[in-house]
Amino acid sequence: MRKKEFSLPANSSWLKFFISMYFGRNYFNFNGRASRREFWAISILGFIFLSLPTTGIMFLFPDYAYIIELCYELYVLIPTSALIWRRFHDFNMSPWWSLLLLPLLFVPIFSGDRKDNKYGANIY
Repeated sequence: MRKKEFSLPANSSWLKFFISMYFGRNYFNFNGRASRREFWAISILGFIFLSLPTTGIMFLFPDYAYIIELCYELYVLIPTSALIWRRFHDFNMSPWWSLLLLPLLFVPIFSGDRKDNKYGANIY
């Protein structure tokens, strides 16, 4: 039995995207699709709510900065990878293209397919 995909609609709130990504069902979700709005919501709110506090904690405890940095990087590695994979699914492309790094330039800029594709139903 195939696992049900979970993709939020493209018109969901930014906070919903962020909570779903870092604290919810999309943390390990490499299936389905991710909209451009979801990509930017997670990028911007992740910077505000995760990167800035982590930097502040590193200044408060400079002796442990490398451990704090490592914990932060390990925490965001999986959901960020999952987001990029699902974003490639939105373009109806194999996520293995992300290994070339060049296609990562169009991921945040262009919108994906406006119809169902082999990776999931239309989220627009």
